[in-house]
Amino acid sequence: MNKIFPKKTKKVLFTWLLITIVSFVMLLSIQNEKYYSFIFIILALGISFSSMIDYLKIFNTFKWIKIKAIPLNIKIESYIELGRSDVNPPVYYPYIRYIYIYNNNEYISDKYSIIEDDYRYIFKDNVREMIKNISLNTEIEIFVNPKIPSQSVIINKFSKELIFNHISYGILSIFLLIISAIIFLIG
Repeated sequence: MNKIFPKKTKKVLFTWLLITIVSFVMLLSIQNEKYYSFIFIILALGISFSSMIDYLKIFNTFKWIKIKAIPLNIKIESYIELGRSDVNPPVYYPYIRYIYIYNNNEYISDKYSIIEDDYRYIFKDNVREMIKNISLNTEIEIFVNPKIPSQSVIINKFSKELIFNHISYGILSIFLLIISAIIFLIG
């Protein structure tokens, strides 16, 4: 196990902790119930903004150039989610280190997807299936950012899990906005 949890998880946890503390302080300091609706609006906007950032990252890779690369290392890596390792199962993801040439310059990368936490699975077989057609020293297609050629990814599309997560976030955001409207109208 190489990682305890990815960087993005730390950022997300910190952001949600900060939003929760700010919301709690606002609840304690608000005298007029109408203003409670603003807390739900802030939460809904935070959730929507988080989802929107992931979609924008993926959409930007659609403009990247498809080129060939050679895998140097292929393996399945894992980390344990936050919490106790005896309770939480490991999360598996593909690790593919590859070399490519762009504009006569050589680059090495191991980025599978632009979304760091995407393509993570609790079942190792899911990752095996993803990398079964990739072998060492055999060309693969990757996508390179023409503006910053050191940025590249193997996959530039949405995973089913990412789409499901963001649809769930969207429903939660709408629910929070409806609650805020009801509180504002009643309060």
